[in-house]
Amino acid sequence: LLFYEALRRSKPGLEPLSLPAPPSTNSKLAAQMLSFQFEEARRISGDYETLFSWDRVSQYAFIADNCVPFWRRMVEHIEHFDLSTIDHDILGRLFERLIEPNERYEWGQHYTSSDVVDLMLSFALPNGEGNLLDPAAGGGTFLVRAYTRKKSLCPTQSHQDRLTELFGVDVSHFAATIATVNLAAKQLEFENNYPRVATKSFFSIEPGDKFMQLPLDASAEPREMVTIALPSMRAVVGNPPYIRIHKLGKERQAEVSGVLGKGSRVRSPQKLPKSANYHVYFWFHGAQFLEPGGYLALLTSGEWLDSDYGAPLQEWLLNNFAIEAFIESGAEAWFSEARVGTVVTIARQCSDKATRDENIVRFVTLRKTVRNLIGLHDSPVEHMGAVDKLRDRILALSGDGEGEDMDWSAVSQRQLRILGAK
Repeated sequence: LLFYEALRRSKPGLEPLSLPAPPSTNSKLAAQMLSFQFEEARRISGDYETLFSWDRVSQYAFIADNCVPFWRRMVEHIEHFDLSTIDHDILGRLFERLIEPNERYEWGQHYTSSDVVDLMLSFALPNGEGNLLDPAAGGGTFLVRAYTRKKSLCPTQSHQDRLTELFGVDVSHFAATIATVNLAAKQLEFENNYPRVATKSFFSIEPGDKFMQLPLDASAEPREMVTIALPSMRAVVGNPPYIRIHKLGKERQAEVSGVLGKGSRVRSPQKLPKSANYHVYFWFHGAQFLEPGGYLALLTSGEWLDSDYGAPLQEWLLNNFAIEAFIESGAEAWFSEARVGTVVTIARQCSDKATRDENIVRFVTLRKTVRNLIGLHDSPVEHMGAVDKLRDRILALSGDGEGEDMDWSAVSQRQLRILGAK
């Protein structure tokens, strides 16, 4: 409803939202009216099928006549809200809060703090340029903050060009909808405003596959569609779900088992312990989409650093990446209500063994929140500059040290391999 009203301001052909006038409380008629309006929104805009599909879940909103007055009141007030001024944090937290708490914990579905996302993106897209993929996009925080980073560091790039470099996948239709809204709302007055966010399992996609179809010209009748294929990525970033493999259904288990032993430039291990967490497979599959020298920047449970199932992942990273940093926080939870310790891993694909061996790996524990370390700033450009200074400070760490705002240990990847062997 919010997005329809925002879209209507840039598409004069769309009628204002309406429901049966009082005293009518016919829920079937109300559902038909909204369904028709959403179909018109799809037709006139040429896309946004993720948002405006009328399915069984939509039907439940009008399951009883006595709900119609409340929806009518919503429609009457919604035109006073400007979606473009509603920050992505609001929709991201909405996404999180509408998932039942036990399910949210069970599946590791948590809204991620923008501050740590900005820090991760500072490593992964140092100059703001390049394609980026979030394989578990959730409410779209990584995509929106990547958009903001590109806008700050590459101001001459158009809104449409930024969208063509950002790709998101989520198996949840609801999550993909929120991510689509968050990106499309950045500049609704432009044509060709179609985020590359798909509702599908990440493990059903291979590099170069058809990703989705988008309208070539929204005004054309019949609509001309263009197929979008997944290009190579400068960065694969995100916060993949944490769940034990045995808790997944057979279909999901079969998908992830197909990831093992695959890859040309970065080959996955042949097998993993049965105790392996679901998020590990996102590392292996995500690496297949990277361009040479591309980045993995993932926020995950930290248990893989000292668990049996983590050993193959550690060896795989040492054999294929220059690991730049492991970052933890002793000052804040990087996503709300999570009951696991988390770690950020920054790793750059590297095929040269000598370079990998000499690479310095930094283990960092922050003693202050990221916001305290970067400060408050009036503009996104100043904010990104402060984040980049923190990144550069981390990359300059050497030896072992303790400070008021962070503790660290920096060792070469060769030393790390020797220590691991012991």
